[in-house]
Amino acid sequence: MPTTKPRLQVTETPELTAALDAVCAKAPEEPRSQVLARLALEGFAARADSEVERRTARLLALHDLTTKFADCYPPGYLEELRKDWDGRP
Repeated sequence: MPTTKPRLQVTETPELTAALDAVCAKAPEEPRSQVLARLALEGFAARADSEVERRTARLLALHDLTTKFADCYPPGYLEELRKDWDGRP
């Protein structure tokens, strides 16, 4: 089919062939090229979801860390510590 969009050539490695065969067995009416495109988009979405999950986990860990030690020092601790520092804030 004519198109103005770039086309890609992909070599079917044994692993890619196995993946395409498995998906095509469940949807035999779908052309392999469309299966490949769908798998690429699903892989991208899964990776994006994974990155969001990792970021969320890091933020939760940081929150836990900051709240865990929040009451270790009394209010005004830093100001008291710095009062003898030659005029530094």
